[in-house]
Amino acid sequence: MGCSPVFDSGKRRCSAHFCWYVLEALDGPRRVLRAAERYVRGGGKGGVIANLHTLPSTMAQNFWIAIMAFVTRVVITTVVSLATAPRPDREMEGLVYGLTKIRHDEGVAWYQRPATLAIIVLVLVVILNIWFA
Repeated sequence: MGCSPVFDSGKRRCSAHFCWYVLEALDGPRRVLRAAERYVRGGGKGGVIANLHTLPSTMAQNFWIAIMAFVTRVVITTVVSLATAPRPDREMEGLVYGLTKIRHDEGVAWYQRPATLAIIVLVLVVILNIWFA
């Protein structure tokens, strides 16, 4: 069940099964580390089979589990990124800020410009804060 091509409007994309397996692989480190916490005693938890390491508190245990999960996910993401080919720029338009065409406020009424409305709201907030202070 690898990245089988599914042709939708001529675009190649991965199948839903493959995407599910990738998400499960990225969630795997959390599951493994949660299972491994049974072997580490922290705040009276863990050490069911053998006490391999003692942590000072449950919070320290949770921090170490989060750190290990983060590092594992970064490694998996890096390996997947290096193992796959980058998509062409035309496919990334609208998804990546650098390739998105930005609309400007020229020729638009003043009440349709976000910057103008933000300044008006800011002035009103300052006036109301001074009035009710």
